[in-house]
Amino acid sequence: MASWDELKSRISRAGKASVVKTRTLAKIATVNGKISDTRKNINTGCRELGRILVDSAYADDSAEDIRNRIDKAEAAGEDRELLEAVLRVKEYEEELDELIYEKGQLQGITACRVCGAEVTADSDYCSKCGASVIPEDEPLYEEPAEGEDTEPAEGEDTEPAEGEDTEPAEGEDSEPVEGEDTKPADEEEETAEDDSE
Repeated sequence: MASWDELKSRISRAGKASVVKTRTLAKIATVNGKISDTRKNINTGCRELGRILVDSAYADDSAEDIRNRIDKAEAAGEDRELLEAVLRVKEYEEELDELIYEKGQLQGITACRVCGAEVTADSDYCSKCGASVIPEDEPLYEEPAEGEDTEPAEGEDTEPAEGEDTEPAEGEDSEPVEGEDTKPADEEEETAEDDSE
């Protein structure tokens, strides 16, 4: 049977080993966290680098332009793999623009033709830059000024179109203007017949 001192020594060694193992595991977890953070930083840096590259070297190129460059990559000495990565970004950007436009159409939103800000379809002016939202070839409707002549110009047709309702609208004054003939047409015919007799 082991002595009491030997037993205490074993327990002490096991305790120390456990403490060392716990500390090691804690250190491994800390290092794993730093590895994860560093990988995230690398990925963020690559995204930023890619965005800078796309926005500078390929800013004016459309997806179609990049496709043409890929076809001539070897002859031009350009990196085909890089161009293919740029092409994917350009295609996603074009798809995003189409989706934003479609969403705007569904919501009745258009883009200001001057500054590109979102403008609701019922707006006459852009709230950001103040530019007219109505296309230049489409004139703005203006109410006639008080006292402005709204009578038809000489030679302008004032007769109602065929099938057009000539009855006054509800609430509209249907009293004749002074000097206006108020007899219905069939009464006028009867009067004309009586005169001829």
